[in-house]
Amino acid sequence: MRYTGFIDDAIEACEVKPCKSTDSVTQATAGSVADEIKKLKGLLDSGAITKEEYDAQKKKLLNQ
Repeated sequence: MRYTGFIDDAIEACEVKPCKSTDSVTQATAGSVADEIKKLKGLLDSGAITKEEYDAQKKKLLNQ
């Protein structure tokens, strides 16, 4: 059984923090940040969040 999905869910829920000791983890984190920004953009475009909420969440993601 692969636990990748469970680990990603735990990281997203802030139950665990990803290890930042390798380049592959850094790349994965960068990819997940980009994915989160895409999700936020979709929410903004659909009217589910405001521009201010989008900007605040984007800034938070980029400053991790």
